[in-house]
Amino acid sequence: AKSTVKKGRALTKSAEQKAARKLRSPHTVKNKTVKKFYHDAQNPQSLPGNNVRSIYIDHKKNIWVGTNGGLALFNPMTEEFTSFRHEDDNPQSLVGDNVHHITETTNNVLWIASDLGGISTLDLNNFELKRQEDQLHLENITHINSGLSSPNTRVIMQDKFGHIWIGNHSTGVDFIENNRPLFHTLPFY
Repeated sequence: AKSTVKKGRALTKSAEQKAARKLRSPHTVKNKTVKKFYHDAQNPQSLPGNNVRSIYIDHKKNIWVGTNGGLALFNPMTEEFTSFRHEDDNPQSLVGDNVHHITETTNNVLWIASDLGGISTLDLNNFELKRQEDQLHLENITHINSGLSSPNTRVIMQDKFGHIWIGNHSTGVDFIENNRPLFHTLPFY
């Protein structure tokens, strides 16, 4: 059987087909059946919060879910979530648990907008979650460590020039320029 490598493991073609069938069945629009996922405080592999604001599939086909209880990575094979939350003593943890928006920029960086925190970014070029207990190593952009106008970010968008636009709750829009200009105007005194 032909094999391919996925997340460091070799899968046979038949195993890939079985996984694909599991994703399609039995919960389909055609069958009009639905599988519900919800937060269960007794199950650490459940959704981290029931208020889901964002679902994003990145270029590696990872399924990210933003909730009021943190960020989750969904494993469709096991139908379990790996949750990531803010940790006060870990500066590389999620900047805030109330996730409003998830997107990916053209350089394969995942941007996570959160309320009462700011923005967390994850370089997907260097991302691999080998075990469920592994942690993300995020870089955080906040109103304290950058020019971000608010810790209450709601939406992030990259335009065709690579610039980042950030929509905030009650403080308008922030703009991060992709490239610095080649020439700088110096003040004349």
